[in-house]
Amino acid sequence: MDLIPPLESHLLDPVARHFADQGYAVAAEMYYNHRLADVVAVKDGRVIAVELKLRAWKGALKQATAYQVTAHESYVALPLVVALPLLRRPSHFLKEGVGLLGVNHPHGDVRCLIPAGENKRLLPFAAERIRLAIEALMAEEPAEAAPQV
Repeated sequence: MDLIPPLESHLLDPVARHFADQGYAVAAEMYYNHRLADVVAVKDGRVIAVELKLRAWKGALKQATAYQVTAHESYVALPLVVALPLLRRPSHFLKEGVGLLGVNHPHGDVRCLIPAGENKRLLPFAAERIRLAIEALMAEEPAEAAPQV
């Protein structure tokens, strides 16, 4: 049994379900702030952005840090076997205030290994724009193409 899925997209459904089960409205592969966030979740006016990667956690951390301008919380989601060793030296994530999610492949459960910290980069008007876009998207049938915000 391979603990790392062959495609990054195999992490998408478990992460989206993780937030949907907590009552979040979830959009996948949403363009905003000139970037493509893999998962964006909204609940009670709060925006969460998640970057999915199979192994390249440093690149994912940079992308998740950039999402902080428009998201109250930002996470990197990795296969659990890739994410667990990062707990030995969590300083990269803690310094940026980015959380770490571990996806237990192939079972699909998601564990929050490092909660997202205080976000000092947030521009509230930008987060509000994302929230409104996702709420409008959820009010309609989800489109095939990724929404532009």
